[in-house]
Amino acid sequence: MLETIQAGSSLRLEDDTSLLDAGIIDSYTILQIHRFLAESFHVTAPPDDYRLENCQSIANLVERLSA
Repeated sequence: MLETIQAGSSLRLEDDTSLLDAGIIDSYTILQIHRFLAESFHVTAPPDDYRLENCQSIANLVERLSA
């Protein structure tokens, strides 16, 4: 997933890099991430998880999925 998010970007991503502030994700990308997780890992998320503030960084995504 990280490779897909980072594709075409020279930015080095850390776990706490703000994906939104770095211009790497937007609302459409968040839907793609959730679809990828659902299809690849059979992970489902409640509608609130689709908000931008819940997908700010890789660490934030991992935290949400671990809950």
